[in-house]
Amino acid sequence: RLNDTFGQCARPKIGWQIDPFGHSREQASLFAQFGFDGLFFGRLDWQDKVQRMKDKTAEIIWKGSSSL
Repeated sequence: RLNDTFGQCARPKIGWQIDPFGHSREQASLFAQFGFDGLFFGRLDWQDKVQRMKDKTAEIIWKGSSSL
């Protein structure tokens, strides 16, 4: 077990979705239940990306709810 070997400092804090084909509330709920503090996803619609870069809004705040 990771915790037994390395302790609490080895606990992952960031979730990762490499190719999700959409982000669901269930996925956000699971990540929140895992105790993740953030999310990295590797696929973004190109039009969304262009708009975010233009508006300088590429960074977002992710808040998953464990109760959904």
